[in-house]
Amino acid sequence: MTRASRPKPPAAWVPSSYLAEGIPFALVIWVAGTMFKDLGYSDAEITLGTASIGIAWSLKPLWAPFLEMYRTKKFWVLATELVIAALVGAVALALHSPHRFRLALVGLWALAFASATQDVCVDGVYITTLDEKKQAGWIGVQGMFWNGGRIFATAAVVWVAGALKDRGHEATTAWTYALAMGGAAMALLGLYHLFMLPTGSLTEHPQSARDVARTFAEAVRAFFEKKALLGMLVFVFLYRIGEGFLLVEAPLFMQAPLRAGGLGMTLGQKAFVDGTAISTSRPSDV
Repeated sequence: MTRASRPKPPAAWVPSSYLAEGIPFALVIWVAGTMFKDLGYSDAEITLGTASIGIAWSLKPLWAPFLEMYRTKKFWVLATELVIAALVGAVALALHSPHRFRLALVGLWALAFASATQDVCVDGVYITTLDEKKQAGWIGVQGMFWNGGRIFATAAVVWVAGALKDRGHEATTAWTYALAMGGAAMALLGLYHLFMLPTGSLTEHPQSARDVARTFAEAVRAFFEKKALLGMLVFVFLYRIGEGFLLVEAPLFMQAPLRAGGLGMTLGQKAFVDGTAISTSRPSDV
C-alpha cells in the first residue's frame, strides 16, 4: 500500500468534520436571530423571517439519495463546505445593502440547505469508512466537536461582533467582520478536508430518479414497519418540543431590555452564556 492510499486515522478527520457541521447550523439557528436583534429588527420580524429556516435539516432525506448519483461523498463535503464559506461571506456583505434583511434571509435559506447537505455527506463518510465498532467508539467525539462548532459560532463569532462594537465600530461593520471570521473558518476546514477526509464508499450507485424513488420508498416502508413506532415518535416530539420553542425566541429574550421583560444582555455577556451552555446532542439528527 502506498503512502498516498493509506487510510486516514479517524482522529485526522472525525473531529474536524463534525466541528464543520456545527458551525453553519449554529450560525443559522442561533446567531442569525442575535444579529438581527442587535441590528434593530423587531421580535416579530425576526421570528417570521427565521423560524422556518430550520426545516431544511428535516427535509434533507428528500434530496440526499440524488447525491449518490454523482461524484463521491468527499466531493460533496468539500463542495458544500466551500459553498457555506461563500454564503456566509455573502450574508456579511448583504448587511450593507438597503434591503439587507431580505437579502440576508435568502442567504440564510441557501446556507441552511447547503449545511443540511453537508450533514448528510459527512455522516455518509463516517458510516461507510468506519466499521460498527469504530463508529461506536467515536460517537462521543463526534458530538463533542459538533458542540465545539456550535460554541465557536454562538460564542466566538458573537463575542467578536460585540468587541468590535465596544471599540466604536457600527453594528453592521462589526457583524460583517464577525461573519467573515465564520466564513474563513469554514474555508480553512474545507481546505483541510481536501487532504485529510476519506472518500467514503458506496455499494451501489443509483442510475436514475426511479432508482432513487424506489430506495426512498423502501426506507419509508421500513420506517413505518418499526415496532413501537408511535411511542418513539411521541418520545422524540416531547423530548424536543421545549428546545424547539426556544431556538428562535431565547436569544431575543436574552437581548431584550429589562423594561421590555428581557435580560438586557450585551453581546459579550450573551457570548459567555452561550459558550458555557451544555448541549448533549446534535439537534440536526432529530
